[in-house]
Amino acid sequence: MSEFSVFFVLSRFELGGLERVHLNILPKLIDVGVQAQIVTSYIHSNAESMLEKDTPVRVLGGGRFSFFFRLFCVLRAQQANFIFTSANDIGCFVLLFRRFFWPHSKIIWSQHLSISGPLNASRGFKRFHLLFERWLMRRLLLKADAVIAVSRAVADDISRSVVAHPKLKVILNPVVSDGFTERCSVDVEWPWPDYSVPTVIFVGRLAPVKRVDLLIEAFSKVKSSMDARLLILGDGPEAGKLKRLAGKHDLSKVCSFVGHQDDALPWIQRSDLLVLCSVSEGFGLVLVEAMACGVQVVSTDCPDGPSEVLAGGRFGRLVPTNDICSLAQAIEQSLIAPLVDRAKLQERAADFSVDRAVSQYLEVLETVARQ
Repeated sequence: MSEFSVFFVLSRFELGGLERVHLNILPKLIDVGVQAQIVTSYIHSNAESMLEKDTPVRVLGGGRFSFFFRLFCVLRAQQANFIFTSANDIGCFVLLFRRFFWPHSKIIWSQHLSISGPLNASRGFKRFHLLFERWLMRRLLLKADAVIAVSRAVADDISRSVVAHPKLKVILNPVVSDGFTERCSVDVEWPWPDYSVPTVIFVGRLAPVKRVDLLIEAFSKVKSSMDARLLILGDGPEAGKLKRLAGKHDLSKVCSFVGHQDDALPWIQRSDLLVLCSVSEGFGLVLVEAMACGVQVVSTDCPDGPSEVLAGGRFGRLVPTNDICSLAQAIEQSLIAPLVDRAKLQERAADFSVDRAVSQYLEVLETVARQ
């Protein structure tokens, strides 16, 4: 493996699931001798805490167009054995110019989101951009040496929306890593004086796609019939709006916004139920984290990851998107009568271990190297 050099190219490094996946994979590849590094345009200040001091990251800087120019220069000069793409525009760029400028590099296209979901929800210039991007993908994707999808649903969407690639492989996102238990046990500043009241937790970016407003509306219904608390971890453009909505429903004493936390695991561990209420998800890493903690989960049945992660509802209640009443009912049922016992949740979470995913990534590298 020591002869393999690998670039994981990200358009930007922010606080999100995609970045956590790469940080889980990278050290394991390095441990077996792969010369792997992340190449990105910039690192958001909120995400700096995710990086260890020795994490190999190359920051190219610049705006969107200057980033692509600098990426062009790096790929041409370095000629890495493998280039992993993580965004559709980057994938198209790398494949379009590979023949002329980095012909010896193998291109592995990794798909973390559906193609059709964002396209169907888009309007105006955004929709035109995504349509053009899909048009390019239909002409370029078969040139990739391999395609990795993070779920079967995403893989099926690629085949339907773009093209059926003969070397498409599903590798579930790696979530459960070494030191998981120790991370869960770290002390936190719990916003209430005790743990006697059941706590519902949300973890994620406070953005429209996450529909945290739906959760607050549903929780207000739950609160009218039973004692419960709502804990919201994360930050984003809707933070102010959501705090006002919680105030409107008189939830100030039972709903706490604790902002961004470097590690959500100890907060999840101390909660009773995790809720994901998005209108779309590429995967839903936080669902696996909750199951690994033995915590019950409720999720909207949105495209493309949650149903697959929860095995069609076997490991957590699934509700329709944008349905306040169904979400409230599922939350209340889960607090009163847990759907799955702790041991079975943790057993399911083991399917998303870092070691399992890394062994599959290594298998892809070896297979592509022999082509």
